[in-house]
Amino acid sequence: MNAKSPECWASDPQARAIKVEPTSGHSIILPYPHFAYAEVTADGPDQVLKLVFATHEVVVRGRALRRVEAAIHRLELSWIAPLPDRVRGTVPDGQPFIREVSIIAVDGTENELGSTDDTGAQNRSVNGSNDKSVSTGNIAPDHL
Repeated sequence: MNAKSPECWASDPQARAIKVEPTSGHSIILPYPHFAYAEVTADGPDQVLKLVFATHEVVVRGRALRRVEAAIHRLELSWIAPLPDRVRGTVPDGQPFIREVSIIAVDGTENELGSTDDTGAQNRSVNGSNDKSVSTGNIAPDHL
């Protein structure tokens, strides 16, 4: 039997945007002209890949994320989504495994959870994890 391992990312040389799916049923498309930078850091056994756009930040947690980073470096990353932990064993060693994707609206932008332009409004995030739940949390704005 030829079983294909589950996929959590895709690359396309013609990509003009990235489709980010933090959970099934929720997605956002971020265009490459709004891409600012990417950063990879280690967090215990996981890696954290942060993608910063003009209107949103995308935080990806998982393992072997250097291939995903290389695709964003070439502006070819076309899609990312988390995989449930139960399929971790089916992903070959060295292949990317994304377990969580978070989308955070940058101050002053609107998203489907409401406007952050309103007086007293707070930045909100949508977190997708391996259990496919969506949680919204308020992050207090910085007032200096």
